[in-house]
Amino acid sequence: MPGPKSPLRDRPASTWKQPLVAGLAFSFATYCSLPPLGLWPFTFVAALSLIWCACRVGTAKSRRLRSAVVFGAATLPLWFAEEAWMVNVTPVGYPLLALWLGFWSGATVYAIATVRSTGWKLPMAVAAPLVWVAVEMLRGEVVLTGYPWYFAAHPLIKEPSLCLPARVLGVYLVSALVVALAGSLADAAGWSAVRARVGGMCAATIAAVWVGVSLVGLAGTGPDRPRRELRVGIVQTNVPQGQKLNWPPAQQAADFGRFMELTRAVGTVAPAPDLILWPETMFPGWALNGEAIEAARKFADSVGEKPRSFLREYGYGFAEALCREQAELGVPMLIGAQAREGIGESRLANGKGTLIEERRYNSVAIVAGGRVLDERYDKVDLTPFGEVIPWVWRWPSVQKLVLDLGAGGMRFDLNFGRKPSPIDVPLVEGGGLRVAAPVCFEATWTTSCRRLVRGAPDGRPAELMVNLSNDGWFGSEAWWLVSSDAKRRQHLLSARWRCLELGVPMVRAVNTGLSAYIDDRGRTRPFETVLGSGKPAQADGALLGSVEVGGRGTIYSSIGNLAGWVLLGCGLVLFLAASVTRPKP
Repeated sequence: MPGPKSPLRDRPASTWKQPLVAGLAFSFATYCSLPPLGLWPFTFVAALSLIWCACRVGTAKSRRLRSAVVFGAATLPLWFAEEAWMVNVTPVGYPLLALWLGFWSGATVYAIATVRSTGWKLPMAVAAPLVWVAVEMLRGEVVLTGYPWYFAAHPLIKEPSLCLPARVLGVYLVSALVVALAGSLADAAGWSAVRARVGGMCAATIAAVWVGVSLVGLAGTGPDRPRRELRVGIVQTNVPQGQKLNWPPAQQAADFGRFMELTRAVGTVAPAPDLILWPETMFPGWALNGEAIEAARKFADSVGEKPRSFLREYGYGFAEALCREQAELGVPMLIGAQAREGIGESRLANGKGTLIEERRYNSVAIVAGGRVLDERYDKVDLTPFGEVIPWVWRWPSVQKLVLDLGAGGMRFDLNFGRKPSPIDVPLVEGGGLRVAAPVCFEATWTTSCRRLVRGAPDGRPAELMVNLSNDGWFGSEAWWLVSSDAKRRQHLLSARWRCLELGVPMVRAVNTGLSAYIDDRGRTRPFETVLGSGKPAQADGALLGSVEVGGRGTIYSSIGNLAGWVLLGCGLVLFLAASVTRPKP
């Protein structure tokens, strides 16, 4: 019995009108699905718009290519709006990133259309998720060290119960399920080469798989560790990024005084918190590690600096004041600061001396027992184009040239951390707390967070994730379409996925906000503002909340991003096989 007529053969799309409409629909739906609106069902609409375009392209390679270019161009309003924060960071990099994201949108259309052009009786419920997630993996994990934002799955974290499959095989599995469900609707609508009833059967199968894998994820795996409540204080700072890049001495002293005031406010509540956090790089001194503090003290003595001079305060005075405050409060602290190693003295042309270091890190320092402990976490995965230029960092002179051209005022001279593992924080009541401390952008990477949670030599995983971040990079724009607070919400959204995947709660201490307490299923928890205005973002404050540590682990924590890599391999094989297959007329 002959099959249904294929709309692919009978009514090929125009090479620009329908891809243009589809691209604009994708942009609108994607924007609606993400913060500030956060209407998560629109992520299915976005996927359906792209699949519709891919099914309507036609078989000729030239038509597929032109339609993909038009679709990608039509998504540029979305990407220019989403990345508008970069104007204040790198005016040159801003349009390049928008074009980069538009390229991947068009590439997804082209890849699905190529598979569709073969005339294989392959449902979109199968072909679309394989290709889509392969593209997400390339963009998010592989090319230029990855940019893991704007995945099809991400908006669903608003309803964490829908995201439980991530506890088994990670966020990429949930993206595959989202796109597969949209693909089954395309099949049912007759857009693909299969019978409409296949779409209904695929939709029912996908729903059953979704529910089944969710139940497996909910059950967890491994030993059931005793649960206990952990109270954590957060010092949320509000230092604009422009000021942070050029932090005048007087302002550093004033800001440090405010940070200490907030620390005392949250550290003196009853009962006292178990831990206090400061955001990324918010310690204003030269460095916060023992070697650097001691070197700064000796240098100030050698040059005869007066007591209380800024050189002494900046070099070691702030560190000593912080240690005294910690000893008085008796609460261990994790502080976002720089660490410097291999310190020596150098003579300038004017004959004056200065301290130089061989290595400088973006670090999380532990302050406990009235001193800075030797153990710390140095950021392992530096932020691409924010702290390092991928690949180019191997040639410092070339990287400096790129910075001079497109990001004046920024310094990419950080070193990569060498120890991707958790740190042990001593608690007041005795014993220790094993903490994974992804810094800033590291919380958006699935692989980074898993490595930090499970990377201890003794094999014992972290009980808590602490994400110290500086979201002052997102600026202070308040326009509705490009709200800087929307980007802060998207950063938080991505961090919530890491808790769901790994079954480990997280506390985020963020300069300019959004600080948060997240449980092991990716749900945000309430907290109180001890001091401050109570505004969630672009305001400072002393915050106090709690998370529950313990419980069972997840399958994803044990096996890692297996689903993502398998889907990448399958998607690439499918696309390559389709590329060498003669299109069906």
